[in-house]
Amino acid sequence: MKARTEPFSYSEAERNRRTRRIRLWRLLLLVSVFVVLAVWLATQMDEICLQRGRANLRSRNHDRALAWLEWAQWCAPDRAEVAFYLARANRRLQRFDAVRQYLSKADVLGYDIGQLEREQWLALAQTSQFSEMDDHWSELFLDAADDGPELSNAYVTWCLSRLNLQDGLRVISAWEADFPADPQPHFMRGRVNEVMLRWAEAVEEYQVALALDDTRNDVRFRLGNALMHLLKNDAAVRELRACLAVDPLHADATVALSKCLFRLDDESASRQLLQELVQRDPTHVPALHALGDLELTAGNYQAAETTLSRAVAIKPEDQTIRYALTKALQRLGRKEEAREHLQFVQEATKPLLRLANLTADLVEDPNNIELRSEIAQITWKYKSHEEGAQWFHSLLDLAPGHAATHLALAEHYTLKGDQEQVDFHRRLAEPVEGGKR
Repeated sequence: MKARTEPFSYSEAERNRRTRRIRLWRLLLLVSVFVVLAVWLATQMDEICLQRGRANLRSRNHDRALAWLEWAQWCAPDRAEVAFYLARANRRLQRFDAVRQYLSKADVLGYDIGQLEREQWLALAQTSQFSEMDDHWSELFLDAADDGPELSNAYVTWCLSRLNLQDGLRVISAWEADFPADPQPHFMRGRVNEVMLRWAEAVEEYQVALALDDTRNDVRFRLGNALMHLLKNDAAVRELRACLAVDPLHADATVALSKCLFRLDDESASRQLLQELVQRDPTHVPALHALGDLELTAGNYQAAETTLSRAVAIKPEDQTIRYALTKALQRLGRKEEAREHLQFVQEATKPLLRLANLTADLVEDPNNIELRSEIAQITWKYKSHEEGAQWFHSLLDLAPGHAATHLALAEHYTLKGDQEQVDFHRRLAEPVEGGKR
């Protein structure tokens, strides 16, 4: 008889050793997978972050794009493409110091020079350095891609500076069609309507813009200002107060609100707003002017004279302030002092009446050098030195060698004490050999 064979079985210790070995192999396999994945991610993370950044740029999530691109830079600090798209993201966010930094880095790292130049042109356009743009507008529009809103906004701003309003409106229409959820086309159309004194149309555009994005405080201020011009003071007060709730130090909104309140017979609140603003900023001319007008209307002639004299000392070229000061001095019986200001007011009246017609003519013929020059001269002499200088600079965009304009700007910068600009414009005003500039 054969001996009985017992079935084979592991002892408890052997089973435990076998279990530990299986677990160890599983752990080693898992670690190996993680190591391979980590190595792959380490080599691909910059590309993943870059692509996510680019995707967010295309969908116009600029803050999120910047975050992804900064991660890409951390993974690949010397990758030219990452530096280039960091420049683009910062340009979209209007952080132009960072734009210069990253464009320079991308250039050093060998990125495509054509793309770098395009990005630089867009940055120049967005910062209103229009004289540097030359003839690049058409080239940029042919390849606008997802930079269409920034490019359109810059171009319309340029059109506004030159009163080339019809071209600006055409671009706004195309912009609105391509980006129907963007409030900015409506905001810019509102600005065009303001220039054309179409306040009701401006209100409509600002209301549409706010319906698309009710966080736009700049739109809310423009809406309140337009309503004020339409004498819709109650509605204007609501918008301006909402604007100041977001930005309590918004000086222009404060002045506009004070004017509306005064019209609504709340003289005390109006005066308080202006006095607080003047206390914060003693050189704020619109606030000084408004406060002087308020005191003049209220019969507080000495207070009016004191405030308006401060405004005239800062901005002596403003005919409206000089006229208000003339009235205050006359009411105080100081007729000799009033006479000088009255002479200036009388001298300015006819040119300023002509200014509205000149501006309307320039809208129809925006490249007319003579019209633009006359508008600049009248504005600078009787309204605002700064606004007049802007007109002179816009003329130089059309005629860089216009000697009379360079001489006018030399005078402007002499008053400002900017000798470098004085020398620059005087040099350009001088004829060169052959009688050409």
